[in-house]
Amino acid sequence: GTGEKARAAFAAVQAAPDALSRYPDPGSAELRAAMDFDEVLFTDAHGEVLRRESDVPARPNPVLQEAVRAAVARRGPYHTPLYERGESALPVTLDVTDEASVSAAYDQAEARYGTVNSVVANAGIGTGGRATDIPADGFRGVLDTNLLGAMLVAREGARRMIASGSAAREDGRIVLIGSITAERTGMGDSLYAASKAGIAHLSRNLAREWIRQGINVNTLQPGIFPSEANEAWFASERGAEDIAAQHRRRLLDGDALDDMLIYLLSDRSRQVTGATFTIDDGQSL
Repeated sequence: GTGEKARAAFAAVQAAPDALSRYPDPGSAELRAAMDFDEVLFTDAHGEVLRRESDVPARPNPVLQEAVRAAVARRGPYHTPLYERGESALPVTLDVTDEASVSAAYDQAEARYGTVNSVVANAGIGTGGRATDIPADGFRGVLDTNLLGAMLVAREGARRMIASGSAAREDGRIVLIGSITAERTGMGDSLYAASKAGIAHLSRNLAREWIRQGINVNTLQPGIFPSEANEAWFASERGAEDIAAQHRRRLLDGDALDDMLIYLLSDRSRQVTGATFTIDDGQSL
């Protein structure tokens, strides 16, 4: 099946990055059959799901490495190795809180690849600290980026999918990235947690609204994983204590979402919509 092909292709690339030479054309029929989804628009605030620049050759993310037709992220230079390796990804500067910027990003993606039929809304920020200490502007920034931004990105994608005939094809896929903080307290960022709770409910409402338009909308809620934003903290003594306090005494692997994300973007998830999937290595138990 397509899922097995995807996993095999990803495993081959992990074992030998040069295995991509087997796919001289990023849009080849062989590659598209292996992944069974086409144009993906990916927003990311920090590049963590997309991987750090130094990690791309050694641990490629399958969504980018094997199937991303259009990737939207805030740091163009981060993706330099993608171009050097001949992969088909288009980094675009994007402000997810600005409707015109979102529309322009889709325009650029469509100009190169055609209609985007899969969207991953992953851009997000947090403030940290006690609610009594954070200025109002900090709250607005979190809500605008995490909740409004996800809505604008999902909505623009849905508009274009519907206009292209997604109702008949049933090939529209939208995944909003949430967080286990949506269901936990005491994590030190109340508004971030509230915005992620909003993401889960927004996803269900959009799934219901677009259910007859051939668009599936789902949420992925990751646990705590190493990132550029938290690496200094987890390298500290108190950060190490936080890791030791986890049930399995570790953080979530950075690639733990990959298989589920591939599935939710693929044809195999045709009857999966309005769902929330938590992948956290049991952190929220």
